Amino acid sequence: MGKKLVVLCDSDVIIKLMRGNAPIQRNLRIIGTPNIALSIITHAEIYYGAKKKQIPSIREKLETFQVCHLTRGISKTFNGLILNYSASHRIKIPDALIAAIANDYELYTDNKKDFDFIPEIQFYNPKS
Repeated sequence: MGKKLVVLCDSDVIIKLMRGNAPIQRNLRIIGTPNIALSIITHAEIYYGAKKKQIPSIREKLETFQVCHLTRGISKTFNGLILNYSASHRIKIPDALIAAIANDYELYTDNKKDFDFIPEIQFYNPKS
């Protein structure tokens, strides 16, 4: 049996998971918790949009996944993405950071339009 690929999940996927979206729940079950990673940016986006009383349960859920932190290499890639795509595609800073991290993973997002102009991005495509 081959090595399973780690999938980086975008904020929209995790938010849908927490809201009980059945297809997202099924897809993440198929991937398997040990094979799911979240960027530290995704953590920040989810906490930023949460109500104070939701934080403990969100933290508990997020702690079950691998966390991808920023590194010098990711920072260099991020800077390149900003230089290349801020004027032409108006890439948002959080999306550029996630894209920089996604260089090492397949990206699972329902917002492909935020990333599809970046040729290095490989998207995770769930089986129907």
